[in-house]
Amino acid sequence: MLVTGNVKIELDYDQSQEVVVECLKGDYLSILKDYEELRNLEYTLEQYQKDDIEDYKRYLDAIEILLRYYMYVGDAEEFLRGTKGVYIKE
Repeated sequence: MLVTGNVKIELDYDQSQEVVVECLKGDYLSILKDYEELRNLEYTLEQYQKDDIEDYKRYLDAIEILLRYYMYVGDAEEFLRGTKGVYIKE
């Protein structure tokens, strides 16, 4: 059975900020994973893959700025350090 319809949810300011932060975190993790997978490929990249790497880097930089805006700076830095520690192997 499929039910369709609309649901209205009212959020206060703090709750809406939490939704934004969680969306940004999810996007950041997804993009970072794709970014690192492309960077770690052992064969020569096609031009579109090189373009993707550049785009992903710009997106990551932008999301980092937004996370620092929407979160306490210390919490944002902790999230970013922890995330980079998992995905980025230097």
